[in-house]
Amino acid sequence: MIIENKIHYAPDQPSQLGRYIKKVKESGYPEENIYVIYLIRDENKRPQDDSWISDKNYKDAFASRFQILSYRNDLLPWLNEILSLDCDNRAFKGAIEQYIDHLNGLFSFRNIDDNMNKELQEFLKKELQLGEDPTANHVKITEKLADIDRLNNQLYALKEEMESKCWKIWAERLKSDYPDYRIIDYSESRKFKKTGIVAEYKGSRFSILIEKEQNIYYGFGRHDASDELIPSVKEFLSPIMDMSGLGKETPWWYGWRYTSFENGFDRLKKLIDETIERLRLND
Repeated sequence: MIIENKIHYAPDQPSQLGRYIKKVKESGYPEENIYVIYLIRDENKRPQDDSWISDKNYKDAFASRFQILSYRNDLLPWLNEILSLDCDNRAFKGAIEQYIDHLNGLFSFRNIDDNMNKELQEFLKKELQLGEDPTANHVKITEKLADIDRLNNQLYALKEEMESKCWKIWAERLKSDYPDYRIIDYSESRKFKKTGIVAEYKGSRFSILIEKEQNIYYGFGRHDASDELIPSVKEFLSPIMDMSGLGKETPWWYGWRYTSFENGFDRLKKLIDETIERLRLND
């Protein structure tokens, strides 16, 4: 079962659903056993036709194995139904309650939003010049939602363009600021964009980098540096990691933390400079 989450209106990537299906098939699953769920915030978004095309066009073949579900009209009522069932697991029930509250806030369903919602609806009725005919009003609202969806797609496209420019600029700045170090530059990568430098401690190499999959994060890793994490490097980096709040060791990372596009590169640069200074003092 392939689940594509579009709660934040993210546009489809090129051949996105087609690539997912092809990947699952290559893992050994028969095509007729593959199902796709497309999660949307409300009822307006649909996958673009070219999202189905990879090694072939899968749209017609998946007509009976493709389901669109919305958080607003499907998942939120379902979660409320789960909450109404008898359940002795307080942690599970608490998690469901928190997520329901999060969705209620997302859709302005909380009681505190009632007055604002009424004012906004009255404003929209005037702006859209809605009349007494509910059918005509429905047409106007549907057309406006489609316009908003198209605008949203273009905003996401511009956002991705700006992100790509960020990665290229960051890689170039590292090349300029640290000419004596090997630069990690995956600014053109479709997935796991990253950039940083490769440093060395007593003959053991490690990387200091910033990377993005769904979120953006930075820290110390072994990317482009070594085949495994090296205990002596970890010991050397521990004081800096403690001071910088880097934790969560993984097979690829000595330590890392989430950041953002607004401050991620500055934090990376600070981490690089602190590490170079510590290397100099331990030379």
